[in-house]
Amino acid sequence: MVVPLMIALVSAQYGAQVTSNQAPEQEILAQESVKRHEDAQLETIPPVVAHAEELWDVNGDEWN
Repeated sequence: MVVPLMIALVSAQYGAQVTSNQAPEQEILAQESVKRHEDAQLETIPPVVAHAEELWDVNGDEWN
């Protein structure tokens, strides 16, 4: 009865230690993945388009 309990406790402790050691690396990888996804979405948006046309000078005072 004691041996399985000790194995379970040691396994849980080891699992927690591995998780706490890997968590910062996994967070960085997740943030990089989100940044790549956002960059990919921004690449699909067309660049800014402007339309310019010459206005007719209604009053003849060149203040258009």
